[in-house]
Amino acid sequence: MIDWTYLTHAFAAQFVLLAGYYLLLDRLPVGQVKRGYLLITLLASFVIPVLPVYPAAATEPLLTATPLIVEPLTGEGAPQVPVSDLPAGTNSYWFPALLWTVYFTGVLFSTLRLLAFLRGVASRLKRGTRHRRDRFTEVILDDTTPPHTFLRWVFHGRQAAAHSAVLIHEAAHARQLHSVDRLLVAGLRIIWWWNPLLLVYGRAVAANHELLADRAVLDRGYPAAAYQQTLLDTLRPASAASYLASPAGFSITKKRFAMMKSVTPSPASRFARYTLVAGIGIATALFLGDRAVAAAPPAEPAAPIASAAPPRVVAAAVVPADTIPPPPPIPDFWEKIKPAQPNPPSAATLQAWKDPTTYGVWIDGQRVANDELQNYSPGDFAHYYQSRLEKNATNYGKHVFQIDVSTVDYFKKHNKIFPDGTFEIRGRPAAPGTDPGTGLNVPDFEKRLLRLAGARLPAAPGEGC
Repeated sequence: MIDWTYLTHAFAAQFVLLAGYYLLLDRLPVGQVKRGYLLITLLASFVIPVLPVYPAAATEPLLTATPLIVEPLTGEGAPQVPVSDLPAGTNSYWFPALLWTVYFTGVLFSTLRLLAFLRGVASRLKRGTRHRRDRFTEVILDDTTPPHTFLRWVFHGRQAAAHSAVLIHEAAHARQLHSVDRLLVAGLRIIWWWNPLLLVYGRAVAANHELLADRAVLDRGYPAAAYQQTLLDTLRPASAASYLASPAGFSITKKRFAMMKSVTPSPASRFARYTLVAGIGIATALFLGDRAVAAAPPAEPAAPIASAAPPRVVAAAVVPADTIPPPPPIPDFWEKIKPAQPNPPSAATLQAWKDPTTYGVWIDGQRVANDELQNYSPGDFAHYYQSRLEKNATNYGKHVFQIDVSTVDYFKKHNKIFPDGTFEIRGRPAAPGTDPGTGLNVPDFEKRLLRLAGARLPAAPGEGC
């Protein structure tokens, strides 16, 4: 089952966090800070939709009652429910199948593209001449391959020997392992290939890598003007080898030249921008976090006020036992419940219940697998009740509806049938020490029905869906 709420919130989080990056950080010459921001916010966007946010809607009911589906019996047996009358989605299998087919096609294409690139890296390593340098390996090829980097390897052609500044640039990519960031984005794009914001994230990460490598060259003392001319001389169109690699020729040359001349802002200006970025992140988590699954924290009891005066000892009056008023009478919870005639399911309804993604089935108060319904026929059941799960239910996301169904014997045993066809649940004396609040032994299935009918019973821990 696709959780569209999660996908929507994750997409919105990525959009807001990317907007904050381009508005506040993109033009700052703080490459390592921007690298950390991009990686952290990218991963955080997948976590924010499931973060519990307080206060939560703790007063929402566990179950929302839906009208009972009444199927009056005739002499010829229970009528068949048309397929079109079943809940939406029970007979529409082709649309989800189409969505999953398109999704896995994209996953397969993205995976094959990554594998083809890795195969190309292995091929270049096999046919190139390797020279070990400081914390990276230079791989020289007998062709005109443009300089590019992947992990700790720097590739370039023998005939187009890399300029010393370009080699320093590529060595910075290797030493700082920029390809690891690119691999992370590529892995996320395999899973979520249809999300255009991941493409934007990938471009922002790659552009920041280039600025970090340029800064490494300038820190070595190369004049900015001479280095810019070297970049123009070595600039080439991107090739297939540059996928997930760090190529020398990039489409951001103008931005790189501008960043070489930029001046680091004052600490106060940077602090203000960082504070705004942090505020955007916190606000995103608060607005897009999951409010439904978090329970409101219980109110702390008021602390007793200490008295400055010493305690006084008083004599307690002994009240005779015969003067103690009797406890209030037990309310009559067994009012006649009149939903309608006992309604057994039809064959079509019973068939629809076999879908575990839509229905969770309880037979005679016990949770059973949906496949167990194959052992029953409509005539084996006397009554059923259908309810929709709320987001704070334990099984929310596993199925949409809960079905409580009673077999004929169970229904006759636990219910009193009246001549007009209505019924009430039989009350039975409780075992010693059982349910002292009501004095009655009430099965879980009957408790749920009574609460939905308006009766009040003490809630047991963990009861419900």
